Amino acid sequence: MKKYAQSAYKVVVPEVNRAYITKTWWELSTLPSILPNKPYRIKNSGELSKDASRILEKVKNEKRKIILYQGGFTADRKFDLFAEAIRQLNNEYCLYLMGPDNQYRESICEKYPEIEYLGSLIPPEHLEVAAFSHIGILTYIPVNDGFHSSLNAQYCAPNKTFEYALKQLPMIGTDVMGLQEIFKEFNIGVCLKNESSEAVIEAIACIENNYDNMKKQCIEYYESVDLGKLLNKIIE
Repeated sequence: MKKYAQSAYKVVVPEVNRAYITKTWWELSTLPSILPNKPYRIKNSGELSKDASRILEKVKNEKRKIILYQGGFTADRKFDLFAEAIRQLNNEYCLYLMGPDNQYRESICEKYPEIEYLGSLIPPEHLEVAAFSHIGILTYIPVNDGFHSSLNAQYCAPNKTFEYALKQLPMIGTDVMGLQEIFKEFNIGVCLKNESSEAVIEAIACIENNYDNMKKQCIEYYESVDLGKLLNKIIE
């Protein structure tokens, strides 16, 4: 990658810290350009699938406040923290998971029956569910897995922030710089102070106290990135 990067017309990364890290690692003469991970096609067009209609009917009829996770299922996603927090909040909230199924998802739902698995939808249909949710979850835990450096999670640049923001869904994230910087600048979410159910409860309370403003700020964040202008600037 270093060889190709040094001879490339432009190197493009999704986040400013990655730009400086990449410049150093690959010994580049210029700082890489930044193109945030905002999805290019995010709005649904046409009729919803039967699965999407079924799932939407369920979430529309849910009386509790939905805390939603959409993504992959791995042990480092810390669903235990959220399940334990919901147990302590006296049935005011519920935790819904969406994403491609696997054995870990089955095991976490078996351990915590209060977690509900909705299934998986082809994007962008999954965002219709976010529109009827109350809080979105983003969990990124720095680990070295043999392929990714732990910096990959620490300076994450998830497209999920834009997906949730489009549906005005305030967010709870893990304590990584990639989320801390976004949340601090735009006030669209709260990072956990530590990995505990108490920290989740505290984060939920913080969001509730600032909920309407965070919903408005989600739109400001979503509209802060114009992919067309950025792409033109990169290739000009």
